[in-house]
Amino acid sequence: MVLCPPIGYEYVCAHRTFRVLAERLAAVGLVTLRFDYDGTGDAAGDDTDPGRRTAWLRSIDDAVALLRQAGAARVGLVGMRLGATLAANASIDVDALVLWDPVLSGRNFVRQLRALQLLGVGADAEEAGDRESLAVAGTIFSPSTLAELSALQVPVLRRPDVPVLVLRRPDGLDGAALPPAATVVEAVGQGALLDGPSSTASVPAAAVETIATWLAEELVGEAVAIDPPVRLEAEVGAGVTERLMHLGELGLFGVSSEGQLDPSAPTVVLLNNATDHHVGPSRLWTHWGRELARSGFPVLRVDLSGIGDSPARPGQALDRSYAAEAIDDVRAIIRHIDRGTGVVLVGLCSGGRHALDAAALLDGVRGVCSINASVHLPAEVLQLISIEDPVPSPVAARNRYRPVQSRLLRMVPGIVWSVLDRVGVVRSRTRLLEDVRASGVDLLLVYGEDDFGLRKLRETAAAALGRLVGQPGCRLVTVPDLDHALMAPTARRETMRIITDHLIDRFLVAGGDHVLVPGRRCASPS
Repeated sequence: MVLCPPIGYEYVCAHRTFRVLAERLAAVGLVTLRFDYDGTGDAAGDDTDPGRRTAWLRSIDDAVALLRQAGAARVGLVGMRLGATLAANASIDVDALVLWDPVLSGRNFVRQLRALQLLGVGADAEEAGDRESLAVAGTIFSPSTLAELSALQVPVLRRPDVPVLVLRRPDGLDGAALPPAATVVEAVGQGALLDGPSSTASVPAAAVETIATWLAEELVGEAVAIDPPVRLEAEVGAGVTERLMHLGELGLFGVSSEGQLDPSAPTVVLLNNATDHHVGPSRLWTHWGRELARSGFPVLRVDLSGIGDSPARPGQALDRSYAAEAIDDVRAIIRHIDRGTGVVLVGLCSGGRHALDAAALLDGVRGVCSINASVHLPAEVLQLISIEDPVPSPVAARNRYRPVQSRLLRMVPGIVWSVLDRVGVVRSRTRLLEDVRASGVDLLLVYGEDDFGLRKLRETAAAALGRLVGQPGCRLVTVPDLDHALMAPTARRETMRIITDHLIDRFLVAGGDHVLVPGRRCASPS
């Protein structure tokens, strides 16, 4: 089986579900291949490249061809949303087809994209770089891509003997005709999977089981030997080579990017944002990580345990944004990849917080670039957040500062915070940042001007924060119009420009001298 994922933000929401489906299909005897279309996920290319429809269909053809070359006598496709439509249009004949909540009208799909943009889920056309383009939830659809999508629909299948399963929402097929003789069932749980933020997307277990049972009946027969080629390394363009990695004893999943390395450069580690997998917000870690590799940094984008493609530790809950195991994960990552030049941890939201927590405790961290992190809440409270309870009562309670209380907290002098913290009355809201700086770690904090985390930090510790960021080795930068999830292209580009310039200035060779921030735990290379 080849699994054809959705496109854009739906792809991020569905990543866990496709992993669960792949493992379930393997359990019933079906070799299963997950892949990223050209210009998406970990694949080479970009969403603004021309000929997206052709490239995506070719990606499916290549995936099917790989399984056939490996010895598969029969191959089927499972596609979700636009991935289902592409699967039905794939040029290679297959032996079974599952259309999961398919897009049957490309024209209606484009209308939905335009509606999402008008609702502010992304950016305006000017931010997309072209007045005729759409930028929706961080994915840019060029005019040519929109035209290709508008003409896309599920075709009349060429082989009536191919079994077809359609999982449909009761009101989700926009009046289009279904393939004849298809088995049609309800797409149970699809709303909870795709109709909200990726951090609350839940796996539709009943739908997964329906697909596995149906395919087992249609395809499973005599066992055959499969010998797929193993390729761990590939050039992804402009002199950048990427390699799949399994890190530490647990085998955390990561992808390294390397260009022409600067010998003094630390490894830049890109951490998960919330429960999204290692490609980062709107695929930013893939795209920006490759650019950073061209500048001379080794870069690793990685899944922490229980997220994305990494395994969970024994007894660990899956998809926890603020898992207690994150520190142990970062420790294992540093031990595996540190070349003696240390690491710089970069993260958004929960990833930014994990970077700060790790830098305060672990050896080998030379720098932290934290974006829109919640610093005002203690780790033990953040760890209560889950898909089932995204705003647990302790989090809500600690976020609920009233105007008078906020003014009083803002006026508390730094010395008073220190005393209260030392005697255990109340923890200073900036203590984590102070611990990071005390470890000699270079610190860059980036926030949207109106970000909730920055507002709460200023409400509770404005004086202490001002004193901290006035010290060498600690910067706080605010970016206008930066949304919390980095979906708006213009503000996202400005944010990454700021971080790139900071990393080059702090950590790359400049004029023959090493530009380094000395640290207590990590010796600077001589």
